[in-house]
Amino acid sequence: MAKKDKRASLGRRALVAAIVAAVVGPLLFLIMWPFGHTGSSSSMRYNSFDVQATVQPNGDLKLVETIDYKLDRRTYGDDDDDANPWHQLYFDYELDSNQLTNITDIAVTNLTTGESYSQVSPRNPDEVTEETWNSTYANHWYIADVDSGTYDPQPYDTAGLASTANASDPERKTVEVGWNIPSTESADSLKFKVEMTFAGVVTDYDDVATFMWEPFSSANTVPATVFTGSLAFPDGVTSDDSYAWLHYEGNATTSRDADGTLHWTAKNFSGGMYFDIVGMFDSSATSGVVRHVSGDEKEKMLAEQDAEETAWNTQRRQVATRRLLVWGIAIIVELLLIAWALWLAVRSRRRADYHGTLEYWREPPDMSPAAAAALYDIVSAEGASDKKLSNRKLAATMLSLVSKHAIAIYPGEARLYRGIDLSQPDVASLARMIGANPDNARSVRKTSTIVLLPAVYDLPTDADSRAALGLSASENALLDMLLAVSRRLGMTPVFDLAMMNETAKDWRDGFQYIAKFKAACYGELNQTGTVTHGGDWRWLPSIALYALTFGFAFYVAITMPGAWVLGVLMLIVGWFAAMFAEVYGASMALTDRGQQEGGKVLGLARYLEDFSDFSDRGPLDLVMWDRYLVYATAFGLSGRAVRQLVVAYPQLADAEWLDDNAVAFGLIYWSIRSDLLFGGPGPGAPGTGPDFGPGGPGGPGFTSADAGPLSGFGLDSNGGFAGFGGLGDLGSQIGDSFTSIQSTITAASSSGSSGGGFSGGGFGGSSGGSGGGVGGGR
Repeated sequence: MAKKDKRASLGRRALVAAIVAAVVGPLLFLIMWPFGHTGSSSSMRYNSFDVQATVQPNGDLKLVETIDYKLDRRTYGDDDDDANPWHQLYFDYELDSNQLTNITDIAVTNLTTGESYSQVSPRNPDEVTEETWNSTYANHWYIADVDSGTYDPQPYDTAGLASTANASDPERKTVEVGWNIPSTESADSLKFKVEMTFAGVVTDYDDVATFMWEPFSSANTVPATVFTGSLAFPDGVTSDDSYAWLHYEGNATTSRDADGTLHWTAKNFSGGMYFDIVGMFDSSATSGVVRHVSGDEKEKMLAEQDAEETAWNTQRRQVATRRLLVWGIAIIVELLLIAWALWLAVRSRRRADYHGTLEYWREPPDMSPAAAAALYDIVSAEGASDKKLSNRKLAATMLSLVSKHAIAIYPGEARLYRGIDLSQPDVASLARMIGANPDNARSVRKTSTIVLLPAVYDLPTDADSRAALGLSASENALLDMLLAVSRRLGMTPVFDLAMMNETAKDWRDGFQYIAKFKAACYGELNQTGTVTHGGDWRWLPSIALYALTFGFAFYVAITMPGAWVLGVLMLIVGWFAAMFAEVYGASMALTDRGQQEGGKVLGLARYLEDFSDFSDRGPLDLVMWDRYLVYATAFGLSGRAVRQLVVAYPQLADAEWLDDNAVAFGLIYWSIRSDLLFGGPGPGAPGTGPDFGPGGPGGPGFTSADAGPLSGFGLDSNGGFAGFGGLGDLGSQIGDSFTSIQSTITAASSSGSSGGGFSGGGFGGSSGGSGGGVGGGR
């Protein structure tokens, strides 16, 4: 049973580690992606961009572009967050007398609406009203001279530039071709067909004709999800007498047809990257080319392109070799760290496991409840969080103070007990008094009352009086805190937890009592001689794994974002291994004495969980349940333990019988009686909850396997203290309440200070071809 529970606990933690790693890995990579992704932060992008280019016999280049825009909402950047609508979409091109002398035959069609645009004079949309823009300028195209700036467009001289051949200082001019759209805040898809002719692109030599065309220059900042296109040569040209080279540093696929036509596809085309096509074909296919240079060019061009491609491939090979080396080293180191982390985790877990054969143990352990809670957490491999373990220590210690008659705990607010001597009350009468008034139900569920009994309150400094109680260091530390609260409340021995929380709000020295309790708990565990630090080194490979995989993912994000799968995979695998090693391993190891005492702690936990299965029970077993409840709370098993008790002794579910025997039961009385105060069905009865019996109408019953034996010290949904709400939940609620009180004290004590002839792909050759396209919008 215990081994199965241990395996289940470890399995749950492994599953949590896997889920966290699977979520955190991709999330971290997404956070790092912008560092390496060269795409634009522009609020516009191309869903798709397709261009069909055809080289004309006269040396012109005819273009047909189909563009699908995505326009995000943008603002003026002020505090009002007002939308800044889109009005124009455009491309800037550079005329160059050596390779592009004019742009003619422009036609624009809005494929979304089917409307063909007509030409209009260029106008800056910021200079006219929205109404005038939409009525006069929208749904037209324009061409403008923007040499003086894109926001000061001038009429374009349609004569273009005079052609030159290889001039050292060619004439240049920046031209904008754009189309006006109605004022638009955002659009997921706007499709346009744009036609134009680039004049004077081809240079004719004696043997061949050549050109270099640049659809996008490196100045372009608008990315495209996919950029496709084709380049066709004049009629009569074939793949045998034509060449085409793609100069592009990104990933692209290319192919050529029998007539020499080049096709390409570039997915996730990023802004800031040039895209150039160099072409060459037999000059016999030209006619009337304006630019002519005497001499042959073919062999020179082939040599130049071959040299550029060789240099690019050499560079790529060197970069790839370095990357593979880095990847290989990173993967090997990660595997070694994973092996080291898992080896240390397994070794530390084995040293913390109980290896004996003891199955059951009936005696309470010879150590404080706080020490027992810590030892149980180690040998059971439960791995409770610091908060949960702290709650168990506090709750068990509080109940231990009750069982040793240092304090008493009663349901409800302190006001319910005015005029009643709570040092020696008739608890059955108290229960009947509380249950007789339905208005008390809210008070009972809201908070609980602590009573400091005479043995500690009348003579709190009397060492003999305190010693007679047989308190441990942690019990003394908690009792000191309760006495300090009493003094802050005006030396009253009776106060409820709501009052305690209120007075803690400005208790600047309260943290000293908390620190004293924690130190006592730590010291008590060490004094038992059951554990030793044995797993400190297990953190080292885990930390190294976090650093290595995070660093490697950052390296991939910067140097090769397209290989994100590798970065994410290493993050997930490395972080899962590191997290699993942390949750599986143990920081403490059992000594020889720890094996003995750990077996007794596990044996007692099993005995309490299976209590009703034993047929050799006697009166002594029932008498010992005061201490059993204390340690069941320390183990986080009190809810299940009380259930076993009620199953074994059904008469405990009878309120009348319980009242008649109240004196004999101590902690057991309020553990069970509180569930019967306002007509509940009683523990173990039908309707007592989904965890321990048939569902149905009824009281709260058993609903938490980790709950303590009484209700009354937890936080309700509104953040206040819950009261006695049902059988078996006092322990965990005491711990929750003291967690809240501890947080309040910590906040109060804080000081406020605290950190050419090719098929396949392209290469990164030269750029600067005709056009130098730069897309944009305003």
